Amino acid sequence: MKSRLSRGRARTASPTPAQPAVIALVDGWEASMNDGQAAAFRHDHGPALAIAGAGTGKTRVLTHRAMRLIVEGKVDAAKLVCLTFTKPAAMEMSERLAALRDHAEAALDMPAGSIGIPTAMTFHAFVLRLVQKLPELAEAMGVPTRGRQPTLVDLTSAEGVELVREALMEAGEDYEEVEGAPDPAVIAAGGISALKGWLAGRDDAGEVAERESIALVNRGIAPPAGLRQALAIWALLSEMMDERQFLDFDDIISRAVQAIDTDPVLRGRVRGMVTMVMEDEAQDASRAQMRLVRLLCDDIMLVGDEDQMLYGWRQADSDIILSFAAERDVQTYMITEHYRCSRTILAAASDVIARNSARLGKVLVPNDARPVGAPILVARFLDETAEARFIATEIRRIQAEQPDAGIAILVRLNAQVEAIAAAFDNAGIQRQGKVPGGQRGRKRGAAAAQAKPVKIMTIFGAKGLEFDFVFLPGWADGIMPSGRTIREGREEEERNLAYVALTRGMKEVCISVPRAFGDKAPLRDSRFIGEIADSRLVHAGLPAAEPPPDPPTTDKQVNFARVIARELKLIIADEILASRPRTSIWLDFWKPRLEAKRLERKRRQTDRGRHLDDHGADEELQDIARRFRGRGAAAAE
Repeated sequence: MKSRLSRGRARTASPTPAQPAVIALVDGWEASMNDGQAAAFRHDHGPALAIAGAGTGKTRVLTHRAMRLIVEGKVDAAKLVCLTFTKPAAMEMSERLAALRDHAEAALDMPAGSIGIPTAMTFHAFVLRLVQKLPELAEAMGVPTRGRQPTLVDLTSAEGVELVREALMEAGEDYEEVEGAPDPAVIAAGGISALKGWLAGRDDAGEVAERESIALVNRGIAPPAGLRQALAIWALLSEMMDERQFLDFDDIISRAVQAIDTDPVLRGRVRGMVTMVMEDEAQDASRAQMRLVRLLCDDIMLVGDEDQMLYGWRQADSDIILSFAAERDVQTYMITEHYRCSRTILAAASDVIARNSARLGKVLVPNDARPVGAPILVARFLDETAEARFIATEIRRIQAEQPDAGIAILVRLNAQVEAIAAAFDNAGIQRQGKVPGGQRGRKRGAAAAQAKPVKIMTIFGAKGLEFDFVFLPGWADGIMPSGRTIREGREEEERNLAYVALTRGMKEVCISVPRAFGDKAPLRDSRFIGEIADSRLVHAGLPAAEPPPDPPTTDKQVNFARVIARELKLIIADEILASRPRTSIWLDFWKPRLEAKRLERKRRQTDRGRHLDDHGADEELQDIARRFRGRGAAAAE
């Protein structure tokens, strides 16, 4: 495999030392925990779910529980697997386990390295480890063990998108790039990822796509864009990847699941290697990943927070942990004492997340030591340039007063970084993080010579991190939440993102709103600002704007309506949509799209020889665009 994987091996725990010493060690670990943490920490065997909110110490509970079971002799370290979703998270977990191991060996007067620690890695790394150990699994997955090894490819990367683009063109798909619309190859790559996350095979992809699309519509969520194109190139793309010996990251999980699930002998061998699984950030699991965990063993503990599910566009599904909690034999633990944010920040984040329906209803309680803290500042500006200048000025002030403070700017879109980077360069502020064009932030002379560089990253990248001061630019409808997630009915997932952003701040949070961003204008406050109790906010800059007037129809909007018509064709049958109850979600989201789809079909049937160019949309299509925009505005209000 052309991948950088650690080949380290977990040692098996030695015989349990004198029982009183182990009891004292474990009691000492538990003494530093609150009641919710201690209950999950003391869970021995059987399926369990620890629902742990932001800043409640869930990774600490997971790692301490793993080492408790090892030193008590209740599990073999070599057969305990800790899974998570990112390499940094896996590395942090490994470091914590190693530190606990060192502490245990010292407390129990045992030689260094005599206590084993479990394997902690990402799902993909774990499957590749299994492939190395089980040649029969590699063969079943179509992964050669000798000779040239497959090249790992992420279809959502630039390289992967080019491969999808090539498949679309070879398949003769209508490959039209419309101004203001996403790259069709990117959209199709998302459709491919969705099919693989649903465990679609080469022969049943259409059936799976229809079933899963119906399920999403029943929840008021749009199916992933690009399913039609994905189905059109499904077989061709698979052949192209096989010929070039490419292996998609999604294939690693889906092929392993299919191989283990269909071969009882192989499944028995795998289950003989794993007796316990502990999964962190379980809310981000896809159905394929959860199926893999179920195949490995029955002794499972999931640790997660449905309020922090961010990767629905990668087929993560918070319903997985919600349904897992409802299973008869699953023991559920709630960890709700919060140690990170000020009381004001936590209360504001709680105001926002309480609006979501797909949650277990937990309420985070601040630890007694958390201060009330300053109110959240909401500042409004004419455009992103003025917004960036303000942020730079505020950061210079903070750094002059508190040079050791950790400061982060968390953006929703990569496009937001350019103005911020320019303002930082002008102000001489050091920064860390990628800027447009793939360049990392330069470290120019800082206003405060001893100050730490300011982190600039997406909200996605900040998950699991914490900072003294957090700036949240671009909190306007259309940016945060993004226009696409609003159109697709994924507002709750975007609200999770707002919750994660707010709970990164320990001392102070500043939200800013540009009235214009690029060609987007006029912009109004993010709906999430309006969900925070006004007593927790202070306002500065421009006054809050009224909802913008309905703008005249533009060529870009007409083109967008045309794209919707094309994207939805053949994704879901008209009969299915027509049978849906006339709920407000259905009316606001689906009806204008269905009308646009039918109009496009009628146009092609009656006037096949005429092609619409960017400026040739007729009054009928313009009327559809107006009605679509009107429905969207009504849904937003």
